[in-house]
Amino acid sequence: MTATRITHFARRARAALAAMCLWLSFAVADAGAQISPSVDEGDQEQVTVGVHIASIEDLDFFKGTFKTTFWVWWVYDEEAYAPHEQVEIINAADFKLETVVRRSLPDGSRHLAAKFVATIWQDWDLQHFPFDRQTLRIVIESVGLRAHQLQFYPDQEDSTIGRDLELDGWRILGVNLIPENYQYLSTFGIPSAKPAVYPRITAQIPIERDSITLFFSVYVGYLIAFLITSLLYLVDVLPLQPRINMLMGSIFAAIGNKYVIDTNYPPPSTFSLAEKIGLSTFALIAIAFVVTVLSVKLIAAERAGLAGKLNRLTVSITVPAYLVFVGVAVYLAATST
Repeated sequence: MTATRITHFARRARAALAAMCLWLSFAVADAGAQISPSVDEGDQEQVTVGVHIASIEDLDFFKGTFKTTFWVWWVYDEEAYAPHEQVEIINAADFKLETVVRRSLPDGSRHLAAKFVATIWQDWDLQHFPFDRQTLRIVIESVGLRAHQLQFYPDQEDSTIGRDLELDGWRILGVNLIPENYQYLSTFGIPSAKPAVYPRITAQIPIERDSITLFFSVYVGYLIAFLITSLLYLVDVLPLQPRINMLMGSIFAAIGNKYVIDTNYPPPSTFSLAEKIGLSTFALIAIAFVVTVLSVKLIAAERAGLAGKLNRLTVSITVPAYLVFVGVAVYLAATST
């Protein structure tokens, strides 16, 4: 009797265990369906992506950032795909999703638009300032779905800049969308997997400065220093005080100009237009100072005629050389973009 009961109990236990395993298999399958990518491994979802730039502001050359508000829209077929939750702005210092609008299109596809506010890292190139042209970039990359599962196609025709968008001191030249499959060097911890490749799309926004008026505003100190130094040679060496005053005025004008540039713009990694104009101006002042000292010594040695020739020769060489050097540097900077 005891053996029979044990047998019945064992059978019931096995049946209960089998039922529990079946229930667990359904639960795991359901959970897996919720967390797995929305596109099957064997399918590749083709998604059209467009961008509308609503605002650009706070171009920070020292921090290397700018702020922007923009809309992104996706047109796709897969119902489970949630693009606003499965993308990342790769080059953003921070970003926030503000608004999401969903709709179905007449052809049966789905449309989702999302509004983002972001602070974007930007590599500024100030070598040709103020004739520089910058290309702002917003890089949007798929998260979770790889390139064999998903591809972005740019909606270039409808991607636009806001009609009322103005950026003080700059002209905004439009927006271009560049698709790319970006390959990482890591498998992100997945054994025996190939390096990860994710689709991304980059919104490129070229901007250029209103450079003519800005050039004279930025370099007015150097121009004044040049004029004072050039006129210095028209003044007699003795008495010495007028020349000293003019040299000091040139130095203060040049130093003031350099201070203004250094406090508003970080130094570029290459030899820039600002450095070319600045160094040539200081060199012109230094030459004038040396010539003045030599002229005083020549006059003291009763060789005033030679001192006059030295001054005339110096001004005939340094002033044209300065104008040619600065003119060529400005021309190359203005035409480089």
